[in-house]
Amino acid sequence: MGVRKPARIVQWARRNSEAKRPYLFWTDYGVFPPRSKRVPCDLLGATTTETRAALVAQYRKREIAAQHDAFTGKPPLSREQESRGAGGFDQPLLAAVNEYLHDMGTRVEARQGARGLRVGIEASTAVRAGNSIKALTRWLEARRLTVLRCGDIHAKHLEDLKQWLGTSREVSPHTVNLDLRNIKGMFRWLNLQRPPRLRDYDILAHALRPIPAQAPMPVAYTREQMQGFYRHALVRNALVASLIRFLACTGCRRGEAADLRWQDVDLVAGRIRFHAQKTGRVRIFPLIGAPEGDVARGLLQWLRSIPRGNDSDPVFSFFPADAWKAVVDASGIDVMPQGLRSTFTSYAASQGVPATVCALWQGHSPQVADRFYRGQILDGEKAASIEAAMGFEFPTLPDKA
Repeated sequence: MGVRKPARIVQWARRNSEAKRPYLFWTDYGVFPPRSKRVPCDLLGATTTETRAALVAQYRKREIAAQHDAFTGKPPLSREQESRGAGGFDQPLLAAVNEYLHDMGTRVEARQGARGLRVGIEASTAVRAGNSIKALTRWLEARRLTVLRCGDIHAKHLEDLKQWLGTSREVSPHTVNLDLRNIKGMFRWLNLQRPPRLRDYDILAHALRPIPAQAPMPVAYTREQMQGFYRHALVRNALVASLIRFLACTGCRRGEAADLRWQDVDLVAGRIRFHAQKTGRVRIFPLIGAPEGDVARGLLQWLRSIPRGNDSDPVFSFFPADAWKAVVDASGIDVMPQGLRSTFTSYAASQGVPATVCALWQGHSPQVADRFYRGQILDGEKAASIEAAMGFEFPTLPDKA
């Protein structure tokens, strides 16, 4: 084994990703043989040159300490020490936070490296959770609790955190509950570590229970909004235009569209096989020929017209988040992938598709659809298909995915 480089920042990108981003490359000497690892800097909270330099210094110290432990044979904790929480209760909470953020980064890498398996987490999930953890660290700073140890956290701390999350910024109760859920997830992860970090997780989890909040009104875009956004995308980015039509006409999740392979598209029968990331289940979506009527015959014709790759090739090369945002900014129309998912539910209901059938097509329960996805369609008439009801009958189509 050659000499390994110390921890460092590298501008790196996965194949087919949009742009390079700063990654921390480091070596884990706690396993044999040592393993090289990488994690996006932003997932560790290092978004500036100064914080990245501090991150490199921190991980170089960790590498040196780990090499020393491996060389000297540092003795493991005894069972008595573990039961007392030695080395766990005394850990600073901020150090535990950084440990959790690093673990999330490795789980993102696991998901990106094994797309066909339900391992790890999506980068978008890690970013949302990271934002909630940053709110926790701001609360620690505001309350001058940056030296708080894991074993000293009690329910009163978290009740104060809950109040601070709702009053220190202008956010909705749903945002506060999202932060509470993500912070609770971090404490759950800490509770599973050995030696233990928390003295009584159940009490802390109860303190992080959600606050009362009314469910938001489901989004249902109008035909005019979708047509205007689609036409702007046709001019600016063909991939965004392709995804707008696909997401609107299938109601699938953004990640399901990004992971779709040609082997999952039956161009003869007009059916698509989706692999749900959230549930792990496989479902069949009928573009045509369903007992309830055709859903999107025009989308099927478009899929038949574009060049098809090998069975294992993706239908869409990647999800262009930056390009999508550019279309939103240029058009002034705030159409988002999740909104298109609920829009499909809403138009399907307006065309008489039973809620149980639509939920089966989209991969969730009718109760979830009724509460979070189905909005009111106040204008429109009975159409030949859901696709037609949404106005996706344009003479101009992208020539590729």
